[in-house]
Amino acid sequence: MAKTKRNSAIDMLKVISIYFIILHHYALWSGWQFTSGFSLTKTAAQTLLMGGKLGVDIFVMITGYFVIRSTAKVKSLVTIWIETTLISLTVYFVMVGFHLGGVTFSLHDFVLDALPILFARYWFVTAYTLLYFSIPILNNVFLRISNAARLRMLTVMFVLFSLVPLLFYEKGMTFSFPIWFMFLYLVGAYLRLNADDLKKISKIKLWLLLGLLSAVSIAANIFLQWALSTGGRLKQIITFLGWNETVFYTRDASPLMLLMAVVIMLLVMQMTLSPKPFVQYLTRAAFGVYLLQSSPVFSTNFLWPTVVNAKRFTSGGVIIGYGLFVAAVIYIVGSILYSVLFPIRQLVLKIINQPIIKVQQWFSKVKIDD
Repeated sequence: MAKTKRNSAIDMLKVISIYFIILHHYALWSGWQFTSGFSLTKTAAQTLLMGGKLGVDIFVMITGYFVIRSTAKVKSLVTIWIETTLISLTVYFVMVGFHLGGVTFSLHDFVLDALPILFARYWFVTAYTLLYFSIPILNNVFLRISNAARLRMLTVMFVLFSLVPLLFYEKGMTFSFPIWFMFLYLVGAYLRLNADDLKKISKIKLWLLLGLLSAVSIAANIFLQWALSTGGRLKQIITFLGWNETVFYTRDASPLMLLMAVVIMLLVMQMTLSPKPFVQYLTRAAFGVYLLQSSPVFSTNFLWPTVVNAKRFTSGGVIIGYGLFVAAVIYIVGSILYSVLFPIRQLVLKIINQPIIKVQQWFSKVKIDD
């Protein structure tokens, strides 16, 4: 089979997904204290929250899109581990050295930041690692069954892992990040395996569907703002379900964010972008950017409340405009940090290259026998 040329439009989408996540963290940690009830300013700020789950869903789907027809590379996973550890320790020592956010050296915190994946300092990286180890089995199962069976499988998983948690959400019972990531991976894989047919879907229909899903999400947010500010049976029902004003933006496995992510993937699949060094650089730096702005303590205690300090703004338009600007600046700074740490990352990879090769050989043999 001839090797398909990589479409950099999908890579660029990975960059956009990280940008979405930055906007989410901006809205999540800025600390506005809104009163109950509807307001345009609150709606503007809360709308930015949809970028979090949307960005995560897209990022993991892209992994499935690219890896379903290949072998998961151990080197790629080890690279993520090295980048995570380097950035975790760099941020920690900078905070300790300059006493940012009042942080002082602690052996406990040092161990946590030196082993960030083991201790889930970055929940996404830990969940992604667990997903990555399951890829050989996921690929074997998904490629062996018929396309109709794949669709039925994804439908059942959607009901169990997205709709059910919307009604009753409890981690470890109705929701698990690794299992959700496996589902997202298979969604991306399904899109890749059916790319020829899916690319025939009208772009106009997809844009209209994306607009409709966005409108429904915002309308749901506005409705919940109003409903939770009133008394009576309606508020009791919403409270019983454990919903808040932003449940369709911030609930892990949100069905609306999932559907929006799929539509965005379908739109980008119809675009073509030849490999460009600048896009490749932004894509490689994407993970480092994510790590920087979501570093524990640094992000919640210093970056967002002190450096960004968006809490001082009360205009919806300013909040959105400032957020878009800040997210771009953070992406640039994160990319610079990635470049600074890149030589160290490469040196570590060179030192452990032989063990990686041996693990890859074993990893490639993991399969389900006939």
